[in-house]
Amino acid sequence: IYSNFQIRYYHTKTRKLLEFGVEKVIWITTATQKIMIATAQSDWITTDWQNAVTVVDDVKLSVQQLLKKRGVR
Repeated sequence: IYSNFQIRYYHTKTRKLLEFGVEKVIWITTATQKIMIATAQSDWITTDWQNAVTVVDDVKLSVQQLLKKRGVR
């Protein structure tokens, strides 16, 4: 679904943001319904968007539940 160029863009942009000092980068992709979470201190994680992910501290987000709550399929 994504070209090599698009994947390289996400990875390069994420690496640069982390090098700049951003603590966590979260990408949500609608085409694949995936979430990528990246931090400088740990491996990057890609998960399905129905799974709840920690955004900050104890704040969790499930994209699928949020969309369902808003009436989006």
